[in-house]
Amino acid sequence: MNPELVRTLVGVIEPYVDRLRIVPSKTLAYYTETKRAVFKGKPVMFASIRDGKSGTAYHFFPLYLWPELADELDPVLRRRLTGKTCFTFKAVDTTVIAHLRALTERGFERYEAAGYL
Repeated sequence: MNPELVRTLVGVIEPYVDRLRIVPSKTLAYYTETKRAVFKGKPVMFASIRDGKSGTAYHFFPLYLWPELADELDPVLRRRLTGKTCFTFKAVDTTVIAHLRALTERGFERYEAAGYL
């Protein structure tokens, strides 16, 4: 458990929460989705954070919708990618967080362009 890391990752998503819905969750530290039902009558996840014993995960759904976003990942951020949409962290690394912020911005722009917001 790393409260500082969770706060930092929440800070990556915070610039966009006025256009997203924050969903309460018992298993996740933070979960955001579109306010509108845009896929099969349901909202679409944007990003979530799960804090666990082995690290903190940042799940970023735009990578699932637009896999080509991963082509632009900086190598320091790509090393944190586990699976298709999950980045795993053990501590705050300002360089990696800066790259994650840029990716999150690009993903949000894709949601806007797709009419999800």
